[in-house]
Order: sequence, then C-alpha cells, then structure tokens
Amino acid sequence: LMIAVQPTGSCRMTVKELFSWYLAKIEVKPSTRARYVFVIEHHILPKLGSVFVAALTAIQLSDFLTQKQKHGRLHGGGLSAKSVRDIGVLIKAALRAAVAEYHFPCDALNAKLPKAKQALPAVQLKDRRLFAIISNQTKRRAYYCPGRVLRTGDLEERRGEEPCQR
Repeated sequence: LMIAVQPTGSCRMTVKELFSWYLAKIEVKPSTRARYVFVIEHHILPKLGSVFVAALTAIQLSDFLTQKQKHGRLHGGGLSAKSVRDIGVLIKAALRAAVAEYHFPCDALNAKLPKAKQALPAVQLKDRRLFAIISNQTKRRAYYCPGRVLRTGDLEERRGEEPCQR
C-alpha cells in the first residue's frame, strides 16, 4: 500500500495514492494503523482507488457511503451507521490533510456524513409487555415508568436506584 507520490498543485493523485501518502504522514498507534489499512484495502480502494482525488465529488462520496450502508459487509449485508461514518471520517481526514498540504479544491469535503446513531422514536410505555420488547431490542436493562413518555435512548441502566424518580 506504500506508493511514493509527489502531488502537484493540480493534484493528479488517485485515492489509492492519497491513502499511501496519508498513512506515511500520520502518527497513530499500531492497532489504529492496522485498522485503517484494513478499512482502506477492503472497503475504500476497491471502489474509489482509481478516482483522482481532485475529481472526487461530494455526491460520489455520499453515494459510496450509502452503498456501504446497504451492501458494505464483506460477507453480505450492510455496514452499521457507525462503521460507515468511520469510513467517511477516515476519507475526509485524508482529504483534509492533502488539501492543506497541496492546496487544491476538493468537493468531496462537502459531503455530509451519516449519523453514527439513528434517532429512536418516542414510545409510551403502557404495559410490561412493551417494556420487555424495548429492553430486548436495546440489549440494556430498562425500567418501566407508568405514565411517562420515554425515548428508547432514555432507558438507562441504574443499580439500586428508583428508576422513575424525576
């Protein structure tokens, strides 16, 4: 993955060359570097490796990330919103570093990244059955609070406390 690159002001660098340059430039823990290399080699380069960095658009990057969320897992299925966001953050970090170093415009930096956590709908806990379903779906201990409207994100683990106190 290490390719010697000397970009010019017009930035005739491909995404593959960008990440080779970026990995040589950054100082991160070995475990972080290993994770970056895995994500770059398995997720980013197969689709974007030959694209010129200066030509990468926000729409292309958004479409790429959307595709990853739908069909990005290596063995079928989609990646989680957090994984897709992490890929987008890595791409944009490398792009920002290259833009700062080589002074070229890059539309892809305008791409909005997906939220890492999806908003959860408000629910009215009317009976214990609904409480049990929410508890199982969130994989967290939750409390039944009669008459209170809670978001599933509000269900929190507390030990030894009365859960419905305000």
